[in-house]
Amino acid sequence: MATLVKEKVVSVAVYDSKDRYIATTKVFSFPKELIKSKGKTAVSVKGQSFNLISKGEYISLVFEYIGGTRFKAMARAEASARCQIDVHVGEVEELEERRSSFKVNTREKVIVYRSDDSDAEGYSAMILNINIGGVLLKSDISFLPGDIFYLSMLDGKLELRTLVLRKQTDINGALVGYGCQFQNVSEQQEADITKFIFDCQIAERERRKQLEEEAEIAL
Repeated sequence: MATLVKEKVVSVAVYDSKDRYIATTKVFSFPKELIKSKGKTAVSVKGQSFNLISKGEYISLVFEYIGGTRFKAMARAEASARCQIDVHVGEVEELEERRSSFKVNTREKVIVYRSDDSDAEGYSAMILNINIGGVLLKSDISFLPGDIFYLSMLDGKLELRTLVLRKQTDINGALVGYGCQFQNVSEQQEADITKFIFDCQIAERERRKQLEEEAEIAL
């Protein structure tokens, strides 16, 4: 067990009492005005889906740190508004990550093709998160588990044969995206994916640094 390191948090994922995914947000704070609780950190998270959490309900929060390490905590929703939940977090447990499952969030725009034919029509899509083995993809077209498509990213420099594993939905059954696995990845493609993940980490670190500097100026 460990103590939450506020300065390192880049995003917070929220799950309900049955461990069902609600949403991930980068809009959070550690407000000093909330009632203090000895040995615990006050956390306020905001997101459009948080009205699904009731006051007093136990929830799980997964805090992602700069660098990708993730820590999980259980907490009771002390206040729940339409778009905000306030909690107090005590000790957090580090989640074990395998290299293939380590992922970073992004909003990278890509093109997907239903076949590798040079004349195939391309469709707009967006990577919501990526790891060395696959992506969570939001797409303009629908897929079914078992479908194969071809993903083009980095302005066409990286093209990957990709298998749809599942549809990921939120607690209301609304589609979040498609969980997909890369197929037949070459050493060069793996190196390109690894570099892209690293670049995403750097960009997120710079974004957090800028936000902190702006907050200090505002004070």
